[in-house]
Amino acid sequence: MLVVLVLSSVLTLYIYRISEFWFLSFGQRKIVFILVLSILISECVHFITELFLESKSDFESKTIGYIVPGLIALSAERQGVPKTLSAIFICSVLVRLFLIFLFGEVVYRFMNRFFKNKTWFVLLFLNIVSVGFIAILEFFPLILPVTNLKEKYEASQKTYKAFLKIKELKLSKKIQIDPKLDSYLSGLIGLEISPVTSSAGKLSAKQASIHPDFAAWFVDRFQKTGLKKGDTIAAGISGSFPALNVAFWVAADIMELKVISISSATSSQYGANDPELLWPDIENLLYKEKIIFQKSVFMSTGGISDSGIGLGKKGRELIWTSIRKNGYKYLSSDSFEDSLLKRMDVYNSHPVALYVNIGGGTVSSGTSLSKKQIPKGVVLSEVESIELPDSILKTYLGLKIPVLHVSGVEMISKESNMKYSPGKISEPGTSDLIFPKKYNRWLAGFFFVLLSSLIWILSTWISLSDHTKEDTILL
Repeated sequence: MLVVLVLSSVLTLYIYRISEFWFLSFGQRKIVFILVLSILISECVHFITELFLESKSDFESKTIGYIVPGLIALSAERQGVPKTLSAIFICSVLVRLFLIFLFGEVVYRFMNRFFKNKTWFVLLFLNIVSVGFIAILEFFPLILPVTNLKEKYEASQKTYKAFLKIKELKLSKKIQIDPKLDSYLSGLIGLEISPVTSSAGKLSAKQASIHPDFAAWFVDRFQKTGLKKGDTIAAGISGSFPALNVAFWVAADIMELKVISISSATSSQYGANDPELLWPDIENLLYKEKIIFQKSVFMSTGGISDSGIGLGKKGRELIWTSIRKNGYKYLSSDSFEDSLLKRMDVYNSHPVALYVNIGGGTVSSGTSLSKKQIPKGVVLSEVESIELPDSILKTYLGLKIPVLHVSGVEMISKESNMKYSPGKISEPGTSDLIFPKKYNRWLAGFFFVLLSSLIWILSTWISLSDHTKEDTILL
């Protein structure tokens, strides 16, 4: 009796703990959910007690099966006598009345006929229990604690709102979203080719970047670097990854960091390369809407050597028009070296605690070959045994100032277990960056012991008489 009581209590308590996470999804349907959950718990526990106590009307069985679940769950939540009595009422009276008036004795007659063969019933029962245990372990893992959860979640939520605002702007300009390229219908995937496209780009990487939890990733990187409120960071940004740019700005605002950013208006394939909506347009919109509270101090043309080499006259005119109409200062340059020196002059106006590179600007991070040699994430010192061509990134590495080289977007997404939803932008918090999960080993062990005990106890119900009879006939 004591064992049954303890098992019933533990299982009920665990199920009610799980239900706390479900309440967020059910909203106004909480009462329906509570009733359904109470029915399931009450009937399951009542069945187990009847199985162990071998009684169909025993008072103790009824007490354990219908009253204990409500008592344990609500008293564990410490919600007082009134709510505890309400739980008893739901678990005992409502459930019983519901089953009697809805099904009557039909259910019991059906069960008696259906489960005459105890062997078949026990095997079915054990299989269902096993699948149920696996499902609980899979769908209800442990939620691990996260440092600075509030800041990370707030950054993700704000980035999500920014994504929606950009999509709204794009649709208002009658710019079509191609579902073949932009499978999340985010409005953050550009064209395959346009007059302002500076270089080739990887579509899958651009798609992977469209997740609001990248803002949480930036917050995490900033914190691991040791940045604190009021610190100054320098940034080199291009239009190639507009979603990452937005996540970066939001994360910097959340941590109250001062940003000295120089952006390039051009973009590689599938980035902010639509002539009607370039990166200066997007960034300035978010700034005016007070979604971000800082913006780039200079805009450059971008492209090879930061001079727009490879772009036609029309492409250059589109870029200059976008920069001027959004009120940005234009950073002109005659060569790669000239652009590098001018950028360093801008950054040196304040002591810099971190340099961030987003996108493929050659002045910011170097050539394609050199960029692949630099580890992604925070690099605290110059990469050993690697000869890098000149770039802003290399300059800061030489000064022993940490750099954040944002590359390998698909790998970051995979490592962070980011979840994507076809046809819509992913919700905030759908990654391990905010709600990291792992299997509950203690619960798995408990389920193993419980299942083993059930198999041992119910083994006497399993009969081999049918097989023996068949073998005898064959002989």
